[in-house]
Amino acid sequence: MNLRGYTKKLVALPLLLCFSSQVYSIEVGRSVTICFPKQNTVFLAISDTLNGSTVSFPSDHNPAYHGKTVEEEGAYVISDHNPAHKIILEERESQDLDDLLNYPDLPGSGFHIPRMDIHIDGGTLVADKKTFLKALIKIDGGGFYPDLIDSVWIRGRGNSTWNADDPYDKNPYRLKFRKEVSPFGLAKGKNWILLTNKERHSLMANAIGMKVAQLVQLRAANHIIPIDLFINGEYRGNYNFTEKVGLYSNSVKLTDRSRAALLELDTYFDETYKFHSGCYHLPVNIKDHHFKKGEKAVMLSRIQTEFDRLCSMLQNEGKISQLVDVDQLARYLMVNELIGNYEIMHPKSLFLYKEDFASPNSKFIFGPVWDLNWTFGYEQNRDYGTTDPEVNFWDAPAHFENRQFINDLLFKDESVYRAYCKVWKDFMEHHLQTLLDYCDNYYRYTKDSFLRNADKWNDGGDYHIVVQNMKNWLERRARYIYSHLNISASLLGNTSVKAITSVNGTPAMNEYEEIYDLQGFRKYGHMQKTGISDVLAPGIYIVGGKKIAVINR
Repeated sequence: MNLRGYTKKLVALPLLLCFSSQVYSIEVGRSVTICFPKQNTVFLAISDTLNGSTVSFPSDHNPAYHGKTVEEEGAYVISDHNPAHKIILEERESQDLDDLLNYPDLPGSGFHIPRMDIHIDGGTLVADKKTFLKALIKIDGGGFYPDLIDSVWIRGRGNSTWNADDPYDKNPYRLKFRKEVSPFGLAKGKNWILLTNKERHSLMANAIGMKVAQLVQLRAANHIIPIDLFINGEYRGNYNFTEKVGLYSNSVKLTDRSRAALLELDTYFDETYKFHSGCYHLPVNIKDHHFKKGEKAVMLSRIQTEFDRLCSMLQNEGKISQLVDVDQLARYLMVNELIGNYEIMHPKSLFLYKEDFASPNSKFIFGPVWDLNWTFGYEQNRDYGTTDPEVNFWDAPAHFENRQFINDLLFKDESVYRAYCKVWKDFMEHHLQTLLDYCDNYYRYTKDSFLRNADKWNDGGDYHIVVQNMKNWLERRARYIYSHLNISASLLGNTSVKAITSVNGTPAMNEYEEIYDLQGFRKYGHMQKTGISDVLAPGIYIVGGKKIAVINR
């Protein structure tokens, strides 16, 4: 850290949620240039007497400083107050609600859900999904997250959740800042989203689903920040603030995006550049790209060629490890199976990208996961956590047009299934309880906001029941899926088993075995090996770590 024109003092201050802090005093009229190595360094300016008001820095609405400029690598400030001000540098990490487990009494600790105020110029309302309106945004971090004041552009967004007939409805919005900002301590970016969660009992669905993605380390997983939203001074309800999925620094962050593209499989099929795949007939939207003008036509053609190659290889040969990041695909499929996200089989909101469509070594990467409102059983009964969780995700209704593609992604290439089982094993051993604790923690943090949302939109008053339903559903579902995976066979890989013997070296034909189908689901749990062919229907099964074929008798 490099500073000029300062006097360092040791001052003990009760600074929350920072792992290190340094305090510097600036005399009246003196200037100081502060350079810091981390993007999330937060500046606070307080009176030297420690009795003055505290203001966040940097900010475009900070009257305590004149002639300042703020750059990514540092800040230049001049103090004009008497007594002098102190600059406190806090090097923060991005906060997670898991940290609130250390604070059993949230109100007593001074924490509350963040409040976001958006004041649109002229007091107008967001009436469509095309017109950006200029506004001032103010975020009160609630004592847990940093505050923020800035200018912003806002417009509507969404498909089924957008109500074009009523701007007073609980509509979703897109926010765009003129430069990259770091709301709530998240990675810097210009593009952000306000999710509405309109469906009854859906206020926690996206948060829990995205938490799963984070726990299994799915690349570019979104963060969900619950907020109370006010527009032009009017309360609009409980919303989720999150990153906009795209080739952005706060989403799919790439060193070079000039030959990258983000694709979305979605039946809305509403992007400028789109096509249907040759195999599986998938609706492919080219969602985001930054090709140079002279390369666009060639690169768009190459995208279709490469995606068709993937589909053809999957359908006809089943070997895709040379074309796809197998590890990320396994994590992507695991998240969707656990939460029961059948929308990827419609298909809707199925994202994948490639970092360089001009390179033969660049692979397709599946993710991020997105749009998780129709999960946790909602597809079956329009509620959350109340259906039977012990159902086979891969045996989805035949009318889901993308069903075969999704099934083939997991089961045709053995390397994918092996990676999938490893993801599940790690999740069950290290992350399931963390996820269940997160459900409780999220509700504890948001319950007052949910009650306010209930007064406005009639949803939020019974979430003490909803959270228990979702926790029970998740735990039962996780254990059900894991018990039906052929973990031992997946760890064997391609190793063949030449003979089955007992520990004393004699043939083990009278011992018992569990029988799995090729999708990894257990068919029989305690069957004598000598009776296998008499019971099983014709087909291919996995027994004792090897494949066996049962033919017509």
